[in-house]
Amino acid sequence: SERAKQYLENLLPRPKKDFRMIYTTASAPAIELLEKLLTFDPERRFTVEDALACNFLSSLHDENDEPRADHPLNFDWEIGVSDQSRQTRIQLKKMMYEECRQHYHPTIPSWPEEDDREGGMGGDEHEQEEADKPE
Repeated sequence: SERAKQYLENLLPRPKKDFRMIYTTASAPAIELLEKLLTFDPERRFTVEDALACNFLSSLHDENDEPRADHPLNFDWEIGVSDQSRQTRIQLKKMMYEECRQHYHPTIPSWPEEDDREGGMGGDEHEQEEADKPE
């Protein structure tokens, strides 16, 4: 969306976080995978194929047992997100939860309505917002 582009263009550059300092018990291959997946530039970011072939996932990688989707994923739910002037973290969590439930895990329960006000699925929205504030 145009609003998202403007937001990104107005962000001030920030120094890169050292994931080794944040995830002190993670292995070097795990840190490398995380850094490559979270690369902002999509031309430099790992693809799914890159991620599956990396050292961290090498024991799980089997080209003969990695089916590809026959159609692109449907992200229509995002339209509601970008059309709103302000989405709360809990609303986004609820939409993602329901998307997963409807399409991939239909046996899990629906999002409890009372959690819309209380932070959602056992979380505390205020606590999350505090954790999301820049340092």
